[in-house]
Amino acid sequence: MDKVHEDLSKWFKEKWVNIGKKDKSGKHPKCGTSGDKQAYAKCVPASKAKSMSKKDKESATRRKRSAQNKANRGGKKQHGQGRKPIMVKTKKENIQMKESILHEKLNLFLEKNVPTNPSKWSYYKGQAKKKFDVYPSAYANGWAAKQYKAAGGGWKKG
Repeated sequence: MDKVHEDLSKWFKEKWVNIGKKDKSGKHPKCGTSGDKQAYAKCVPASKAKSMSKKDKESATRRKRSAQNKANRGGKKQHGQGRKPIMVKTKKENIQMKESILHEKLNLFLEKNVPTNPSKWSYYKGQAKKKFDVYPSAYANGWAAKQYKAAGGGWKKG
């Protein structure tokens, strides 16, 4: 089992703030119970809150409150005190980015390797057909590829 190296003392020392609202001075109030009439708090370290844009804060708060309400916890009518909060990522994952990375990986997998010298590859493939009883097979193709590369052949993506 791997050991987890976390520093809880650092976590407790950090100043946590509610990014879902601001006090009269325009700063985010410290995190804690949100009270009977308040929507559930979205708390982050103050250093994280400083680096977030207004749009990011609103998005995170909206997703947190939506998740709380779906689970019948929190909200204005029913406060969430004494219940386990619903965890929501502070930053929304970029679905388009994930799709593009997945698409690139899929293309790398689906692209065919093409010999740089087709006539030489054809020769060694023919030699493999003569040498092995079963062709195509992994052994025969592996042998042919090894012979082809030893003779100076190479591969490119096609």
